Amino acid sequence: MERVCPKCGTLVTNDGLFCPECGTKLEGAVDLNKPLSEPV
Repeated sequence: MERVCPKCGTLVTNDGLFCPECGTKLEGAVDLNKPLSEPV
């Protein structure tokens, strides 16, 4: 899963909750490939 840090713009390729560069909490800690309405 890849996300971009909203604060520093770093591409985060792991599943961590925080940006490895600036430590900002990543809000997009969800799998964007699955619909949000799908039960876990």
